[in-house]
Amino acid sequence: MVARVSPVWSLPAAVVLPLVGIVLALLGLFAISEWSLRQLERNSSRFESAVEVSKLIEQWRAAVLDAESGQLGYLLTRDTAYLQPLTSAAERLPAVMQALQERAQGDAQLSALVADLSVPARLKFDNLAHTLRAMRAGDYERALDLVRSGEGQHSIGEMRRRFARLEAYAAERAELAQAARHQSNMIARIALLLATLVVAGLVFKLLQLFAADAARREQGRLADKLRRDELEREVDARTRELSSLSSHLQSVAESEKSELARELHDQMGGLLTAAKMDLAWLRERPQINDDHEYKQKLVGLGTVLDQAMGVKRRVVESLRPSLLEHFGLSVALQAYFEDECRKAGLECV
Repeated sequence: MVARVSPVWSLPAAVVLPLVGIVLALLGLFAISEWSLRQLERNSSRFESAVEVSKLIEQWRAAVLDAESGQLGYLLTRDTAYLQPLTSAAERLPAVMQALQERAQGDAQLSALVADLSVPARLKFDNLAHTLRAMRAGDYERALDLVRSGEGQHSIGEMRRRFARLEAYAAERAELAQAARHQSNMIARIALLLATLVVAGLVFKLLQLFAADAARREQGRLADKLRRDELEREVDARTRELSSLSSHLQSVAESEKSELARELHDQMGGLLTAAKMDLAWLRERPQINDDHEYKQKLVGLGTVLDQAMGVKRRVVESLRPSLLEHFGLSVALQAYFEDECRKAGLECV
């Protein structure tokens, strides 16, 4: 047989409320976990974006330095090997600028800083391109004049200042993202700790309620057992009293039956014996014997007296069997059994 489980709404309110609190606390734990995970992902994305911006700034700076060193090396040595860093930097810079602009989407301040840095960068690379064309045309004086004009150095100085502002902003973004991540983690930890404490408290309260209920059940069981034991003792006492009373009543009944049998035997026996003696005396009278009618009446009266004496004996035997009184139960039962078999016409062994 499958045990029936009581529905929740049939439980006591003292048990239902902690259960509801535990469910709500678990839902709160789940919500806090989801919120902290989303905050962690968002802040991690912001931090990674800030780090990526810093890397792109470094790549931009490296491209400018490579181009500047390649220009100076080519001017001093006129060795075309120095043109390779300049050419590579010119090829890398547009991709770096494009990646940085994509990273700046959605951030107006970062977009403004990138656009502000792009102006001196383009001027610097335009100056490099003019210098390179003059040197390739063999007009070294024109190339030196472009270098001495200071336009390139001015652009480099502007780029350094704007690089510094951009790097400071990127570092600030990284710090803010890191602080936000740390703060969200701290809030999540505190919330999880509080929720865990609430769940632990509710579970402890629920265990206390279950323990109290178990104690009440045990007390009720012990009280029921004590009541059952008391009732059993009372029943045993009443049973013994009834048994004693029954034995007493049986003894009284047997005594009364014996007394009644004795009185019947003595009194009825005496009366019937006297009647038999009177009947015998009447039979000896000659006038009675001569009268046939009187004689028949005396014979009938004798028969009645004999029957009355037989009835008296049976009544006395039924009230107080002489065999039981003088020879015991076994002999009395055997005699009773043989008598009944004889009356029924059965052959009993």
